[in-house]
Amino acid sequence: SSLANYYGIPSNTTNDTTWEEVAVPNERAGGLLTTALVAAAHSSLGGTSVILRGHFIREQLLCFDLGSPPPGATDLNPVLPASATVRDQIEARAGVAGCGACHQYMDSIGIGMEDLDDVGLVRSSYALSGHMVDADGDVSDLLTDIFTDQKETTPFTGTAALGAVLAQSPAITMCARETWFTFAMGRDTLAQCHAASIGDPGATADNPISLI
Repeated sequence: SSLANYYGIPSNTTNDTTWEEVAVPNERAGGLLTTALVAAAHSSLGGTSVILRGHFIREQLLCFDLGSPPPGATDLNPVLPASATVRDQIEARAGVAGCGACHQYMDSIGIGMEDLDDVGLVRSSYALSGHMVDADGDVSDLLTDIFTDQKETTPFTGTAALGAVLAQSPAITMCARETWFTFAMGRDTLAQCHAASIGDPGATADNPISLI
């Protein structure tokens, strides 16, 4: 009951010990990405973070090593007026030498998760600025990037839509294999090579990959 109330989902129970199946609203149908845990764990103090959320997707779910930021990276952030929107911020950062090359892979994902606030509640506007939330993002297929040197992107709007895109991505399937191998063997040496030989389970209703 308390969990349903938190997420704003209608519930027929009045206690916290009875589980029931409920219809999840579209904006909540993104699996683990739309949970309060993921939203809060990858937000900054007092607000969301496009960078932290995008970094989580790239490194933890797509197994893409973005490396460490350059020394003094925070000081490289462009100074913008207080009225600047989140998109203004990421577009300005993309134009900074030493920032854009990596942030293009994080920020374009993170902004698409702005429809959830820092504790995972759905929002359409920002409480402080009053700006309407812009949750139009895009995610590139890193396998295509790496092997063909062509950047192909898939647009999405909102966290739930991102989950649907990732669930069908060959890159996330490969990452799941690598992660499974690393956990099972207790090492990540040659994980990518071994993961490539593991059969493709595909994203089905019975496959955990589809629950992203």
